[in-house]
Amino acid sequence: METLKNNRGTVLIYVTVFLALMTLLTGLAIDVGWMAYVRTQSQAAIDSAALSGAAAIPDYNFNGTTGQIQARVEAFNGPANDPSSNNVMNQDAGIIGSQVSQGGNAEVVTYNSTTDTITAPVNPAAANGVRVTKGFNTPLFFSRLLNGGDPTTINVSATAVIRMRPSLPVDLICNPDNSACPPPYGSQIILNVTQTPSPKDDSSFTSYYIQNASASEFKNMVQNPNSIPCLTMGDPIEIANGQDNSVMKDIRDAFDQNKKPIDLDNDPSTPPVLAWPVILPVVSTYFNPNQTSPVIGFTWISIYEVNTNPQKQIKAIVGGGNPALGWCPPHLRR
Repeated sequence: METLKNNRGTVLIYVTVFLALMTLLTGLAIDVGWMAYVRTQSQAAIDSAALSGAAAIPDYNFNGTTGQIQARVEAFNGPANDPSSNNVMNQDAGIIGSQVSQGGNAEVVTYNSTTDTITAPVNPAAANGVRVTKGFNTPLFFSRLLNGGDPTTINVSATAVIRMRPSLPVDLICNPDNSACPPPYGSQIILNVTQTPSPKDDSSFTSYYIQNASASEFKNMVQNPNSIPCLTMGDPIEIANGQDNSVMKDIRDAFDQNKKPIDLDNDPSTPPVLAWPVILPVVSTYFNPNQTSPVIGFTWISIYEVNTNPQKQIKAIVGGGNPALGWCPPHLRR
């Protein structure tokens, strides 16, 4: 009996297996590339929504309502053929600006630069960011053969943190565990800028990042507020670097130059008050006032009186008007 030694057709088997593997690998490569493309589009849409929403944080700080944030988060949603709208896979991104707890995609947060943490704000005045999270469902071309045809979800998140540029080298001191820290909108406050601050005081000078600042450096910040750095929650600043009467006189002069009629009580029956809207950093009473302390928030006040003698005082109403300085461009944290 003769043994068959014909090997014709063996190569065809190897070629068939090789082509099948190449087809599978090509398909997976196409799917991975498509997922990367969808993630890139999704991330851009989420980034835009978060940055837009963060621009409304100052309104939320004072009124505690998220209407403006929701409107801004959803502002770029639009038809797929609109090049200015957020599109993912040639479709409207469909980002919902309401709170996550209400079935939306956005939430108000507090970002602390010292600890690099993102948490829920203790109160509206402590919020400084908006986090937007959304899952985008995308069909795949070849991998669906392995998962039964179900679409894959691409989860994307971005947090936009707003930064503030204070208007004066002066801070507000308050208890962070108090719901009135910073004071609510419409509150009348008197800032007593003392020579030797103690934890019981409500204000002091701050040179921000300049240690052992001189009177001339304080005066420069009053006269050139653009020299004051942009800050976010948690940034450490120098406080209680002494007090000079000439600095208070410069603040009084700046008040005289910048005051304008403002309706502080929102009552049309009463005449406007001459006031100067500014933004100040807020620091905690829990820290020694003669050292570096982290910023725990910001307050927007309208100064209506500055006294230099005998007691150094700044009298103001929280809110009112529109500060000429204040909001720096937000930045993203993921």
